[in-house]
Amino acid sequence: MDINKWEKIYATLTKSGYYCLNAQDAVAAYDYLGSGLAVRFAPNGIVIPNMEILFAADKVQKLALATRIPAFVRKEKIFVSDLELQIAYKERVLKSPKDMEDARHLRMLLGKGINKLKLNKYERVLK
Repeated sequence: MDINKWEKIYATLTKSGYYCLNAQDAVAAYDYLGSGLAVRFAPNGIVIPNMEILFAADKVQKLALATRIPAFVRKEKIFVSDLELQIAYKERVLKSPKDMEDARHLRMLLGKGINKLKLNKYERVLK
């Protein structure tokens, strides 16, 4: 992504009531992203919850973008990574206690709706 497009995204976020936790302006945030680091945005006045933004750099990140699914927040549509991919990534790669708890929560949330074939495929990809 070029700097001009990023500056528009940054401006949209800040005009919509968000601030960047780890960079003072769009250029500094772009430098973070260009270095492979993530930037985080949260609603003004709070730290948690926040969202992490980074440029896709590896196979798994590109897979997450390619298999994204829509999620609706109020009436707005956003895209998130495939839930089965999130489960597999948290259980096979990250493995922290919090990530394992997140994966358990996603498994409970999906229940019988979990696509086991897709989950198994992602687990094989992540080995």
